[in-house]
Amino acid sequence: MWEAIGRPEPFTIVEMGAGSGALARDILDWARRHAPEFFAAVACRLVEVSDDLAAGQRRAVQSALGGDERLEKAAWLPSLEAVPEAGVVGCLLSNELADAFPVHRVTVRGGQLQEVYVRWRSGRFEEEVGPPSTPALEEYFHRLGLMPGEDCQAEVNLNALEWMKAVGRALGHGFVMTFDYGYPADQLYAPWRRQGTFLCFYRHNPSTDHYARVGRQDMTSHVDLTSLIRAGEEAGLETVGLTSQAQFLDALGIGGALAGAAQAELSLEEYYARRRALTELMDPAGLGRIQVLIQGKGVQRPRLLGLG
Repeated sequence: MWEAIGRPEPFTIVEMGAGSGALARDILDWARRHAPEFFAAVACRLVEVSDDLAAGQRRAVQSALGGDERLEKAAWLPSLEAVPEAGVVGCLLSNELADAFPVHRVTVRGGQLQEVYVRWRSGRFEEEVGPPSTPALEEYFHRLGLMPGEDCQAEVNLNALEWMKAVGRALGHGFVMTFDYGYPADQLYAPWRRQGTFLCFYRHNPSTDHYARVGRQDMTSHVDLTSLIRAGEEAGLETVGLTSQAQFLDALGIGGALAGAAQAELSLEEYYARRRALTELMDPAGLGRIQVLIQGKGVQRPRLLGLG
């Protein structure tokens, strides 16, 4: 990507929702070790709303920078609004961010869109349906030209559309990379998908009980890629490519990396640990089915290695 847009300095990588900071750390560590010219051009910006997570990210990133004198290469922002309009020349990156945004849960009764509400009664949570809380929900499906099936449950991620607009506003020249679980709208809202995709996870175990362990389990739903792409287009972004993580990593040559590890002086335990990690990343029934959406602005459809 850096080479495709003329090797600018700085090439700013903005990671949104960086979690532990491991991905930013590894990008910087790889660049410092293997691509010194690229490393010299990189500026890393992490958008993080949690002070605790930001503190952990600083420790992770510092370990990759090779000394305190290089800490100016990394900075933290409270939101995308802190980025000047068209201020990023480089890449805005997110990994499983949009699928964690709050969603509206909806259903269709008698051909009419209804919203699922939650109330507290007699010491427990209960669900009930009623008219949509905002006309934006009906407008959402009107734009798509489809509706969930009768009595099907579905999720609408309005926040993801606003986020994508903010991403498009921030990017001046370069790319957006979005890694997330998702489907095109006609698959996400297909009549056979009766329970939607809203799931909870507790210690990596999935659950459909949304009211167990309140505040202590992750909640997630799949992203509507059709609407996300359209929101990007409205914000001036062009779709460069869409592929699965398995295909993306294969095109980048991840298999060759494992072959190189086999020739390195690694213990048998370390080699098999790396092979297990590769298998998990490529598993078409697991992490391999994460979708990789690449968008750009002013990039004239470059040939990117990850897209084959």
